[in-house]
Amino acid sequence: MKQCENCDFYNERFDTMQQSDVIRVGDNTETHYCCLFPNGIPEKIANDEIACNHRVNPDEIKAL
Repeated sequence: MKQCENCDFYNERFDTMQQSDVIRVGDNTETHYCCLFPNGIPEKIANDEIACNHRVNPDEIKAL
């Protein structure tokens, strides 16, 4: 989640609110949410195994 936490699109409050609406069944792992991934951030992105193509670095925005 490091890349998500350092992205302008990710919002921890939105993530928490979306998680509270989910009913977990069995051993399902926790799913995280972003406004660009309303059905849940893909597991490989959330685990930082692959880069997110939508990521916006706040430092890059400030430089503009």
